[in-house]
Order: sequence, then C-alpha cells, then structure tokens
Amino acid sequence: MIEAKRQGLTLRTNMIIGFPHETRKHVFETIRYGLYLAARGVDEVTINIFSPYPGTEIFNALVEDGKVSLSDEYFLSLTSLNSDYTSLNPLTVNPVMGPRELATYRLGFMLLNYIVGYILRPGRIVRTLRNIFTERGTATVLEHRLRDVVQRRRRGSADEQNDDKAAEREAA
Repeated sequence: MIEAKRQGLTLRTNMIIGFPHETRKHVFETIRYGLYLAARGVDEVTINIFSPYPGTEIFNALVEDGKVSLSDEYFLSLTSLNSDYTSLNPLTVNPVMGPRELATYRLGFMLLNYIVGYILRPGRIVRTLRNIFTERGTATVLEHRLRDVVQRRRRGSADEQNDDKAAEREAA
C-alpha cells in the first residue's frame, strides 16, 4: 500500500457488512479496519451491505430457509442496493441487525472515512477542488458526484442565460 501511494496510485477498497452470520462486533471490526486503511492513505474506503446473489451457496441456503425468494422484485432490489447511500431501508438478511442499523453504520462510516482522509492528508482538499472544477479525472466517488453537481449547475445556469437572451430577442 505504501509503495502504491509512493507511485501516485489512487487506492480504493470495498468492504461488506451485514452477512447473515455477522454480529455487531464483526461490523465494528470492519469499520475500525476501514478507518485504519483511510488513516494509512487509502483514497476511498467503501462499505457495502451484503446482498445474496443467485448461484451462491449463501443465496441457496437463504432460499432453503425461506429468507429470500427469487422474484423480479428481488432482482430489482439488487440493482440499487449499494448505489444509494442515503437509503435507510436497504435489502438485508442479517437476523441481528436490521436495514436501518446497517444503513446507518454504512453512512456514518462513509462520512468518517472522508473526514479522516481530509484531516490526515489536507492535500486531498486541493486535489478534490481541482478535480471538481476542472476536466481532470476524479480520484474518488465523492469527487465524481460533486463534479456532477457542479456541472449540472453550470449547465442549468447556461440554459437560464440562453433563455434570458431568447426572451430579450423576442421582446425586441
């Protein structure tokens, strides 16, 4: 990891919480390890909530136990499970922790991850601002999402200016 950062590589990791057998202790160990990675220089550490995929042993066991049923609704829930970090009601199969609890851990960790990264590596603030306001690539999903917001606002502002000019021409 240290050599990768020395070479200028962007490092990202993905971790999963909410496995059927997982306890809160396991989740907190995962969160602690993720914060350790952020402190060591990993640019982006994400936590996703476990989702059983058809064809896996865990999925088959959950189907046998009646905890998951194969349907169109189930497949549709898989498509958005980990893309909406603001959702507090994701699909989960953990008997100990419910969807809101797991989603809260995920959201809280995401915020802590960025806070740790920016505090320990203030140069990232400059990088993030540069990546948001220029056409350079983005290093993290956060930068990408922020740049999308900025670009939409710029387009909206440009569209408003064009509408104003068109209205002025019509009035003249």
